Amino acid sequence: MNRPTALIAALAGPALAGVGMSFGQTVSPDALGPFFNSAAPVAAIAAAAALAGRRPWQAVALAAVAGPATMAGYYGTAALRGFDVSTTWVAFWCTAGVAVGAVMGGAVWLLRSRAGRAPAPAWRGL
Repeated sequence: MNRPTALIAALAGPALAGVGMSFGQTVSPDALGPFFNSAAPVAAIAAAAALAGRRPWQAVALAAVAGPATMAGYYGTAALRGFDVSTTWVAFWCTAGVAVGAVMGGAVWLLRSRAGRAPAPAWRGL
């Protein structure tokens, strides 16, 4: 995937995932419904968006934008489907999405970079 396509996917993908979360909450089996209404998918989506970043700040920024983008897709779809949407909760979850997204972006960067790797075992140098 080329660079512009990766960035577009990292920014548009979370909004589309939010749409899927809104529908998944009502269409999925009862056992899976709560998963679509939890913060876990938002954190996972933010981590996935961070993978498109080539620098630490890019990973953090993409993940921090992915959280609110997911919430925009979720709440926008819910409103279009006729469900009540509280601006207070939208603001709360978008703020949480920025904070959690930034942390996830940093974690993804550390896991992908040499800084996040443990030193090689001593026996490997023998």
